[in-house]
Amino acid sequence: MFLFRLIAVWFCVLALVSVASEEPKPDLQTIRAMDLLRSECLSCHGPKKNKSRLRLDSREHALKGGREHGPAFRPDAPLESPAVRFLAPDSDPHMPPKKQLTQKQRSLLANWITQGAQYDTERLLRDPLPSPEIHQLQALPLDYAPVLCLAVSPDGSSLAAGRGSAILLHLLTAPDQSYELRAHTDVVQSIVWAPSGTWLASGGFRTVKIWDVKARMVLQEFNRFKGRINAMAVAPDEERLYVAHGRTGEPGVITCWKKGSDQPESEWTAHEDTVFRLAIPGRQSRLFSAGADGLVKVWDTETFVLAKTMEAHNGHVMSIDFNTKLTRFATAGADRDLKIWDMDTLESKLTIRRHPGSVTDIAWSNDDQHLVSVCEDGAPRWCEESNTSPRKTFANAAGMLHAVDLSTDGKTVYGGCQDGLVYAWNLEGKILARIGNDPSP
Repeated sequence: MFLFRLIAVWFCVLALVSVASEEPKPDLQTIRAMDLLRSECLSCHGPKKNKSRLRLDSREHALKGGREHGPAFRPDAPLESPAVRFLAPDSDPHMPPKKQLTQKQRSLLANWITQGAQYDTERLLRDPLPSPEIHQLQALPLDYAPVLCLAVSPDGSSLAAGRGSAILLHLLTAPDQSYELRAHTDVVQSIVWAPSGTWLASGGFRTVKIWDVKARMVLQEFNRFKGRINAMAVAPDEERLYVAHGRTGEPGVITCWKKGSDQPESEWTAHEDTVFRLAIPGRQSRLFSAGADGLVKVWDTETFVLAKTMEAHNGHVMSIDFNTKLTRFATAGADRDLKIWDMDTLESKLTIRRHPGSVTDIAWSNDDQHLVSVCEDGAPRWCEESNTSPRKTFANAAGMLHAVDLSTDGKTVYGGCQDGLVYAWNLEGKILARIGNDPSP
């Protein structure tokens, strides 16, 4: 009898511990308020530095207030809170001292205080990302121009490829016309088209450039990243650009930039190592990231909160792509495998093996039944969703293939090669063209 009582008491204790440990998840308003306080306030009013003896790193400190103006927050009268009043353009004193927050940011803070100014301390006090080091880059050797990235425009009229430090813009509707845009000092690592096809973004070493495609000119430039820009994704409404960057062997970072802003909306450490690919499926509010840590992660694009982690490959996850119906997605790995996953359950359904080397990139055909993969050996492979090995191997390019995409009609495969050329194959596996021999100035 004593033993049964002891067991019953033990289960009661476990239940109480479980209930006590289940803290309510912060809502979207709290998350954005924490990001705002962290980016704009804690450098002067945090645990290490607290001007006027005011600290905003916890609710208790904020309600205690500073030396001169009392509590920072007044939940009963949020607009009278010093933390809100001093943000007004004509306020004296004015906070932040050398910057003006937007009306939207001020309203966010006022609404958050009205709702009780609840804190998410873990998010607020996470370690800040280190500032980039200063490097002086030299021009690339003339004979070094690998094609590490390429993408066909949404309307199928153009192909953009990073070729060394330049962007090769090839008109598929007029195959004799190619243009070379002098883009970056270092090798172009990533390219992404906006869904409208009117602009594209290119990423090099610590720099992202936004290009007006028709005018072939830079619209905007960002220069505050860590390491190389390995991947990017554009939101379906084109209001946000997600940028993956970092130094090799260090945690991979994702930064979100909102249209028209010169400051990031959010920034977070996403993977333990390099992030190789970012992708947003259709008009969904999910951002997929693939990393050198072998993981695929899914992020909520409204809250920037991690929604799911998948152990995808035994090595770097190099690429992600989705079928047109958004019922499946595929991942490519340095473990020589290509995997197909269910979009609803996020569970692996099929592994396609027998690649002779790392699978560097993949693209899904618009029939939703086939994928093309490229590999270290320089040969694209035609894969079926129902087969565990590639069905066909195409003719070899002259070097390693880094990137692949399909024409919008699904009849031509384009691959970016280490030799500086973009190869075009038909579905029989024959090389149709080598693009990039003599680009127009």
